[in-house]
Amino acid sequence: MAALADQALRAVLPDAVVDLRTPQGVARVRGASRYSDTRINEIDHHSVGPDLKASGPPNRTYDFTPDARATDLDDSNWEVIPADSLEKRRAKGRLCLNWYRFNVTIPEKIGSFDTRGSTAVFEIVVDDYAEVWVNGNRRVMRIEKNGLITVLADRFEGMHLGTLRGPEHPHNMAWGDADGRTLYLSAQTSIYRIRLNVSGAGALPKPPAMAKK
Repeated sequence: MAALADQALRAVLPDAVVDLRTPQGVARVRGASRYSDTRINEIDHHSVGPDLKASGPPNRTYDFTPDARATDLDDSNWEVIPADSLEKRRAKGRLCLNWYRFNVTIPEKIGSFDTRGSTAVFEIVVDDYAEVWVNGNRRVMRIEKNGLITVLADRFEGMHLGTLRGPEHPHNMAWGDADGRTLYLSAQTSIYRIRLNVSGAGALPKPPAMAKK
């Protein structure tokens, strides 16, 4: 199956890369990965009222803690996890939710590259139930129930870049082939391949300025 993105984007090689899955990369940005399980709690609330808001009779419902979406959350008592252990499964199974938080300070230089005035791109792999929040704002690559993959730019205005239409609901996705311009989708019955105009995330070669120092 072949398809083209609604809007073709120009592939740009990064000037420098910091691998946050390594202790060296974390040290470079003076960061730390922290982890916390999420608890489901019963709370006091209100039913929906005539204004379609929670203004009706009192009731009991559920909420979760902690709420790590807030930028001022104190996560100092969260577990600090090694950078090279991010792929370790920490959830207990059954009904379970969890948070990973990472604080980054962009260094003035990465190798010989001066970062002043540059654009930072954060690349992460998550499943289709996850959400990514940056500085209190949600960033989305969403797999819809109708099988569409909707990609939103990592910008505050949430600009819609394009929609790829597949034959059935996909569960996982990855970019592949030598040029990184093929999107592979695993669905319930088959694996599908979509040719694109540009390279996908993770498909770009690592530049010399990546620096293993």
